[in-house]
Amino acid sequence: MKDGEVMVYICTNAGPVNGGTLGMLRYQVLVSPSFVKRYNVSSLHQLAKLPCLVFDEYDKLQHQFLAEISDYTPKNTHICPSSEGLSKQ
Repeated sequence: MKDGEVMVYICTNAGPVNGGTLGMLRYQVLVSPSFVKRYNVSSLHQLAKLPCLVFDEYDKLQHQFLAEISDYTPKNTHICPSSEGLSKQ
């Protein structure tokens, strides 16, 4: 980051990161009408039961988000370590 080789970074730490400037990333739940119909979604509290994609076992962004809005954690997580891997599934 100090050398200017990193343009964007995302972290869950609210404190300063060495060599970077913190901004804000707003997390928003978006679903398609077909997803809502398939999983019969009618409230935010159901989000913990829905499929959840994470990049590795340390990716807790969705866990933190759910804890803030509903005091739940994802129950059905799937690991996809790269966007390339996602497109092959």
